[in-house]
Amino acid sequence: MIAQSEHFQWISNTNIIKNLTIESVETLKELEFIIQLCPRLRYLPIDKVNENFIPILIFLLSKNNHYLNSFCLK
Repeated sequence: MIAQSEHFQWISNTNIIKNLTIESVETLKELEFIIQLCPRLRYLPIDKVNENFIPILIFLLSKNNHYLNSFCLK
């Protein structure tokens, strides 16, 4: 799995991305990948979410992320 690779872990631990706008999210796995890659996100607007957005919403609300202060689903 890519998220377990040494290179991915290094990027995740060193990046300082705090604001990220996502044009489209199709699956929960896509969003989980982004959150793992950018653990310091504070602001995350998502312009388009597929019709099955409930799992994504539950993930964002239940995620123990100390940095994410705000997200917006359009």
